[in-house]
Amino acid sequence: MPNSSGVVFDFVSRGYEFNVTTNPTQHWRLQANYSYTDSHEANFGNEIRAWMDHEIAYWQSFNRGSLVTGGTTTIDQAIAFMLQGFNTEANLATIGERGLRKHKVNLFTRYDLPWEPVRGAYVGGGYLHHSKNLAGTNAASTMGYYGNSFWRGDLLAGYKFSKSVLQRVSPLVKGLSLQLNVTNAFDQHDPLITRILPDGVTVFRAVVQAPRTWRLQATLDF
Repeated sequence: MPNSSGVVFDFVSRGYEFNVTTNPTQHWRLQANYSYTDSHEANFGNEIRAWMDHEIAYWQSFNRGSLVTGGTTTIDQAIAFMLQGFNTEANLATIGERGLRKHKVNLFTRYDLPWEPVRGAYVGGGYLHHSKNLAGTNAASTMGYYGNSFWRGDLLAGYKFSKSVLQRVSPLVKGLSLQLNVTNAFDQHDPLITRILPDGVTVFRAVVQAPRTWRLQATLDF
């Protein structure tokens, strides 16, 4: 029988974003984007709090030193474990949104080579940087713990065939281009910390970054 859980809360978010696109020359394009987001949860788990108040009072009416049915944990230990898990999430909600990276920067550039015989070829690249993410809070909910920030660089190169070349191939072909994309070109691989326990030291969860990848794609228009 599968287990599932859920919680009700309000979500509050605010922020802003700037985007600039410019062409320094006829063949060169630059794009820059910056965004800031601040969000948090409010009224976290009020229905769970009401349920726990009722259930814990009922559990404590038994011999609290006895074993919980089906396991080797006492009633007091089971109550403490449940409260710790809930309070960790509730305390975090007062600090901010788990995993949120408030500051994000994205840059992209592309240059179309204007010279013969490479006319139709282009090169480009992108850079992104995300600030540290909220990964936990202390038990008193007075201080947040943050994971590591990260950056990534991507590269691309491509070629768009001229119409004169395409007409020799087939009059039905309206466009053809090839593009090589290199994602995470510098092979950044440090694990990204996503959850830190209330002791501020123990990393409970981390995500491994995707390695450098190469992808060749073709676009054909009829």
